[in-house]
Amino acid sequence: MDQKPPTISPEKRQLIKQEIVDYFSAEHDINIGVIAAEEILEFLLKRVNQEIYNQAIEDSQKVIRQGVENLIVNVDSLTKTE
Repeated sequence: MDQKPPTISPEKRQLIKQEIVDYFSAEHDINIGVIAAEEILEFLLKRVNQEIYNQAIEDSQKVIRQGVENLIVNVDSLTKTE
């Protein structure tokens, strides 16, 4: 399933591209341009989009389950006894 990469604002996209350029320069002593940085960014967004989305869903489900369990315990504690 080929998913569309997440939308990133132009300002954030520009910042990330510059960070990619800076990373390659500082860590690998390789000078790449903004076009190469854009291609790397697009590749990464397409590659990890589904994994990040699925992990976010799984994390959300855990939080919701825990909240429901807490709610059940709280409601159970309201049971009146004679």
